[in-house]
Amino acid sequence: MVMVNLSDGVTRPSDLARAIGVSRQAIQRTLMEMEHEGLIHIVPDPEDGRAKIVEPSKGGKGIYTSALRAIAMMETELERRFG
Repeated sequence: MVMVNLSDGVTRPSDLARAIGVSRQAIQRTLMEMEHEGLIHIVPDPEDGRAKIVEPSKGGKGIYTSALRAIAMMETELERRFG
């Protein structure tokens, strides 16, 4: 869900927590694990020095791309079914 939300432009940890429906503590733990596994980078937000943003790392680009592809496929199918 993190990668899906990143692909949708949700990049701040607090916004990710809200979008996914988990606590900020839970998303922080998840993001730390994902960063440790080389899937994401947590970097300072250039627009707000107090905030952080999450971006996919080189190693996480495949998952990020798969998330984008899955969303596009679901949207295509929903459009086909509902018009």
